[in-house]
Amino acid sequence: MTIVLERSKQGDKVIEITTREIVVDEKERRELIRIYCSAFDALAESSPVRQSYDKDELIHVLLDSEIDKTIAYHRGKIMGFSMISGNLDKVPWANKEYYKKKFPKYYERGAIYYVKGISVDPKIQNKRFGAIGQKAFSEILKNTESDRYPDDSVFCFDCSMSVNGWMSGFVDKTLNKLKPFAGDPEVALDYQGYFAYVKSENKMPEYNQGVRVGKPQLRMEGIENVQ
Repeated sequence: MTIVLERSKQGDKVIEITTREIVVDEKERRELIRIYCSAFDALAESSPVRQSYDKDELIHVLLDSEIDKTIAYHRGKIMGFSMISGNLDKVPWANKEYYKKKFPKYYERGAIYYVKGISVDPKIQNKRFGAIGQKAFSEILKNTESDRYPDDSVFCFDCSMSVNGWMSGFVDKTLNKLKPFAGDPEVALDYQGYFAYVKSENKMPEYNQGVRVGKPQLRMEGIENVQ
């Protein structure tokens, strides 16, 4: 799939989207690893839990045929990529029993897909190449609406609300065929908070920053089992 981003006297700025089951080319694997690690390294001090794979884990994912790798290219260079699997066994942090109960008919048909991550090269996340980076991110995301994935299927993802709390709203605005089950992109299936207490005689420790429980984008409401 090829997307024309912009036409100019200098020629077309084109983003090409390709989905691979296995990334065979070693040079391409190295570049994907660089992009992924550099993108998540920037978040290393922003979340109390790991938000990404380590290098060895990622190599295994890139060679796993049950995890789709959708890659965006611009002028032959990799801009970013996503990882999606329809096998929840490939998502070690996902609780299969929850999804089986929540989406029983989808689960039985094997029609639940988990977006394990989307990474865009930090080198293009600046003023000069910002438009290309945003377009690459959008088109990678839009690939979930391609014929590769059947209609009437469920796509799930998770993210740090303090780091990427904008993600669900972006998905809602970018995609036409995927809609939030609750009718509101701010309604999550669940959320998990990480708390810290200081043992001290003082009433209030010096450090007092974090995400306030009850913040709108953390809102959670009861969603009935989806048939």
